[in-house]
Amino acid sequence: MKKFKNILLVNDDGYESEAIKLTKVLLLNYAERVVIASPFNKMSGKSSAITIGKEIEFKEVGEDYYYVKGTPVDCVFFGLYCLNIDFDLVVSGVNEGENLSYDSIYSGTIGAALEALRQPLENGSITISRVNAHTVYPAKFQLVAAMNPCRCGHLGNHELECARAPLCAEEYQNKI
Repeated sequence: MKKFKNILLVNDDGYESEAIKLTKVLLLNYAERVVIASPFNKMSGKSSAITIGKEIEFKEVGEDYYYVKGTPVDCVFFGLYCLNIDFDLVVSGVNEGENLSYDSIYSGTIGAALEALRQPLENGSITISRVNAHTVYPAKFQLVAAMNPCRCGHLGNHELECARAPLCAEEYQNKI
């Protein structure tokens, strides 16, 4: 038995990305249905941008596979509010690039993930799903945060090590 009924899959690399096609195949091991809503063009660096002042065009290019002429956040809107599907999970990614350190605030992938979190937080609850259980928690706050272990974002990366470790991490984490 599959864990989820419906998963919405979005990205910022465009609907022709091989990574999103492969991710759909992998997610079908966990869900009965995976629907892709992806930007028509690459939209890396769009953060949480939305399209304003014009209609958003879309096209179904395959079974449960749509492109949206808009940003990654527009793709989340389209999937959640236009398809009339009750999604159990929104997956944002797989990314062709990296989302590291301060640059992650510009990521369309992360912008889409944050948009997917907005409605559950406004409703006052969020569901955390694991292999054998789903737990609903109250969510009466508007804070979503992520942090790298050090300022440069390379602490623990063996290919591109932090030159100031462990001092870099100590200084960065002491700011919190």
